[in-house]
Amino acid sequence: MSDIVLLPADERPVHLRHPQLLADVVGARLHLPPAEARPDGRRAGDPVVLADWLTGAASHADTAVVSIDGLCHGGLLASRLSDDPSDEVLARLSVLRRLRHARPSLTLDAYAVVTRLPDLDDATEEPGYWAEHGRSLATWSRALHRGDDAAVDTARRSLPREVRDDVARRRLRNHTLLLATLALASEGVLDRLVLSADDTAPDGLPAAEAAWLDHWVTALGSPPPLERYAGADEIAGVRVVRALRGGVERPRVALVDAPGLGRVAPYEAVPIRATARSQVDAVGGRLVTDLRDAEVVLVVLPPEPQGDWALAPPEPDAARDQRHRRCADDIADLVHAGAWVAVADTAFPNGGSPALVERLAEHGVLAALGAYAGWNTAGNTLGSALAQAVVGRGLGGPGSAHERLLVHRLVEDVGYMARVRTALRAERRAAGLAVEPRTATAAAHLAATIAERLAGELSALGELGERWRLVAERTRLVWSSTFACDIEVVAADG
Repeated sequence: MSDIVLLPADERPVHLRHPQLLADVVGARLHLPPAEARPDGRRAGDPVVLADWLTGAASHADTAVVSIDGLCHGGLLASRLSDDPSDEVLARLSVLRRLRHARPSLTLDAYAVVTRLPDLDDATEEPGYWAEHGRSLATWSRALHRGDDAAVDTARRSLPREVRDDVARRRLRNHTLLLATLALASEGVLDRLVLSADDTAPDGLPAAEAAWLDHWVTALGSPPPLERYAGADEIAGVRVVRALRGGVERPRVALVDAPGLGRVAPYEAVPIRATARSQVDAVGGRLVTDLRDAEVVLVVLPPEPQGDWALAPPEPDAARDQRHRRCADDIADLVHAGAWVAVADTAFPNGGSPALVERLAEHGVLAALGAYAGWNTAGNTLGSALAQAVVGRGLGGPGSAHERLLVHRLVEDVGYMARVRTALRAERRAAGLAVEPRTATAAAHLAATIAERLAGELSALGELGERWRLVAERTRLVWSSTFACDIEVVAADG
C-alpha cells in the first residue's frame, strides 16, 4: 500500500477531495495538511506550519507531492495576492533540500504554476485593482509580449503606474521562484517537477515567462526531470496517481481521432490534441495508435466554438446536441466492445455536456466507463479523466470506490455546473437578486437548495444513481461562490 504525502496548492475540493477519491480507488493512504495550516479563500495558509507538517509527515512516506505555490506562498491565490518579499518566499524552498538530505529514498514530486493574467475586470481571485483594470492589464501584457512599442505606450497610459509596477513586481518574484525550483530539479533535489500554466493564451506575460523557462531547460546540459503543459487544478490528482503507480509499466493509451481535435480550447494556447498528448505523458501513460492494444481508450468531445457554462452558458443548439449524441453512440460501441474508456468532455469550459451524458445513460454504459470529466479547462478535464482511468482499471464495479468517483464527477460536472448552477444564476437574476451570496448564511441557504436539486440529478443517472446518495448537509459553496460546489457522495445503504 502506498503512503503518500500531499501538500496541495489550496483547500479547494479539487486539491483535497479529488486526490483522496483517487487514492481510495486503490486503498492507499493519503496524508493531507491540517485544516488550520491550509489557506481559506483569500487568506493564505501558514508556510511555517506547512513546512513543519511536511517534514514530519514525509518522515515515513514513500512519496511527497508538493505544490510550490502552497509551500512557498501559502496557496495558489496567495501567490497572486500576498506581499511577501522575494527573499522570504525563496527561503521556504529550503525544506525540500533538507528533506532530500534526511530521506534520500523519498520520492520528491513538486509542481508549480506560471502565474495567470486573466482578461477580466474581476478581482475575485486577484488584487483589488483587477476589478477596474483587469482587461487593460491583459492588453498591456499582450503588447509587451509582442514587442509592440506603440501598443505598449497606449496600454500604459490607460493604467496607473502603481498598478503596472505592482503586477510586474509580483510576477518577477513568482518567476524567480520558478527558476529556483527548476534549479532544485537540475541539482537532483527533486525527482520530478511539473511547471504548468493556468488559463493560458498564445501571447502575454505568462506565455513569455513560460518561454523563458523553456530557454533554461534547453540551456541546462543535463535536462532536469521536468514536465511542461497547460493545467493547474487537476495536477494534484494526476501526481497522486503517478505516485500510486510507482514504477509500474506505463499504461498504453489510445486517443480516438475525431474532427475538432485541432481546435484550441478556451484558456489554452495549443490544439486540444496536443493538450491530450501532454496529459497522457503527465499521468505516466504512453500513446499507442491501435485501440486493440490500448489499456485505456481516450475519447475527447472537442471544444465548441462558443459557450462557457460559468461565464456565457451555451444557447440551445439541436445540431450541436446531435453531434454530442453521436459521440456518445461511439463511446457506447467502444464500451460494448470491452474498451476501458476515459471520456474527456471538453465541449465547453466549466461544465459537461448534458446531451452527451443523457445519451450515455440511455445506452446504459455510464457505470462501465473508465472515467468521465467535464469541468473547468480542457487541461483540467483531460488530466482528471486520465488519472481515474489509469488508476481504476480493473477496479470498477457496483459499489466500488472507482464507481463513487465516477458518480461524483457526473453529478458535479453535468448536474451542478451545467444544469443546477446555470438555472440558479438565471433565477436569481430574474428575481433581482445578487448572483453570488453575500454572506455565509446566504451561502449556506443556497447550498441547501443546491443539495435538493442535485439529489434529482443523481437519480437521473438511473441504476448507477440508485447505488449512491448525496450527503446534503455536507454540500457547500467553495469560497461562498456558486462557481464551485463541494459535494460528498456515499453508498446509498451507508
